[in-house]
Amino acid sequence: MEPGNVCGLEGKGTVKTCIQTEWDDKADKACSLLTLRVEQSQRIIFQNVSDNPIKIWTALEAAHIQRCPGTRFNAYNDFFSIRKKESELLQTLIVRINDVMSKMQTYVLQTLTSNN
Repeated sequence: MEPGNVCGLEGKGTVKTCIQTEWDDKADKACSLLTLRVEQSQRIIFQNVSDNPIKIWTALEAAHIQRCPGTRFNAYNDFFSIRKKESELLQTLIVRINDVMSKMQTYVLQTLTSNN
């Protein structure tokens, strides 16, 4: 790479601006993909933050994932009631366990800190 040609900017920028430009391009693509994959009626959830993919994801998560004792209890109940079926392969059982464990981690309150 030539010193004057940083990421195709032809001497107009630095490596820092190149990295920022790449980040902005990827963020724009992520926003577009999220917007396209969400139903029209659900887009109101993130209409105020439609230019930031992290905020879009956070808004969708807040709207669709309930973090209350009931949902956590149901996730734990699902986990502790897993049993291997007679004709079930061990790998299938492991996949089911992993799915339930990821649900359990999703429903744990993230507001808990070491200070509590």
